Amino acid sequence: MLLLLKNKVSPLALSLIVLGLLLLLKLIGEVKAPYADIYGNSLLFYGVVSVFVNMGGRNKGGLFVGVLSFMVGVVLYVVNHFDIMSTNRMILPALFFVLAAGFLFLFLDDFSERTFLFISLFLILIGYLSSVLYDSLEWIRFSAESSKIILNQWEYLFIIIGLGVITDRRG
Repeated sequence: MLLLLKNKVSPLALSLIVLGLLLLLKLIGEVKAPYADIYGNSLLFYGVVSVFVNMGGRNKGGLFVGVLSFMVGVVLYVVNHFDIMSTNRMILPALFFVLAAGFLFLFLDDFSERTFLFISLFLILIGYLSSVLYDSLEWIRFSAESSKIILNQWEYLFIIIGLGVITDRRG
């Protein structure tokens, strides 16, 4: 089964099937979870499947997107399930840590690419500093507020990405 998954199935197609089933079950009333949980869990599922399929292969873009999807799913889970006093303080550091995780997985996929390790460590440092220095630097607060706006409108980002995938396949 796992070999079949690794060779034949598109992670995006499998994740969209799961998302469609969950949305259908929500529509008929069998699933009581909010939409944010359904989308977050779909991102988690896509990330796991995409990393499994692309790890050890030549598709570094698929691996990077899979890790980013998983980590964004984790951030959505944390935001939706934990009572955080000020989410705008965590968005910018979370963005840096999500990107750092993506580059770290690229390094773990190919140990000869040390550049990915250095980028990952740099992003971890920037994420840490942005969380520690949040109140002292104005540009960090501005970036955090901008990130919060993007996070509140993330559903529209899926539509834009989907339209980009459709137009890319036609061209």
